[in-house]
Amino acid sequence: MKRTNMRGALALALMLPAWGGLGAAEAGVPAPIKVGVFDPSRVFEQSEVGKKMRADIDALTQKKRSEVQSKEDEVKGLQDKLKQEEASLSDEKRGERERILQQKGLELKRLRDDATREVQAQVNDVEEKFQKQVITIIEKLGREEGYTLILDRNSVAYSSSLVDITEQIVTRLNAAPASAPKPK
Repeated sequence: MKRTNMRGALALALMLPAWGGLGAAEAGVPAPIKVGVFDPSRVFEQSEVGKKMRADIDALTQKKRSEVQSKEDEVKGLQDKLKQEEASLSDEKRGERERILQQKGLELKRLRDDATREVQAQVNDVEEKFQKQVITIIEKLGREEGYTLILDRNSVAYSSSLVDITEQIVTRLNAAPASAPKPK
């Protein structure tokens, strides 16, 4: 699954005020800057909620593939039957079977289009719910740990592994299963 939308949305830097930094700045002492970087793809792949969402998307995708495959088999069977019997059919019968085949072809196209839309809608819904959940975790982590700035790894040219907080985000996300969104 491409998570382009999620990556794009999470690529926005979350600027979080460092609690306690105000007092130090007012006293003339600059507040220490604490920066964190996270990898949204790893958060999705490693978190329990991300794994569950992925499994739900995969299940729907497989179901839709099966429905489409069944309709494709039906159309192929009709095509094969028409080819086998074509020489012995009257023009009227051949025309009727060709119309039926054309109708089944249109049904197949509609089924494919509907399946694609339904899967894409679920992917979009999952990405949106997951993003909201991750941002909530990041904001809370930022406040509690005194981060000045937390960035998406994909929007940073270089970062030391010392500022990678991906595991902390995954841990907190896994610790909050009650707030896990329920995919369709």
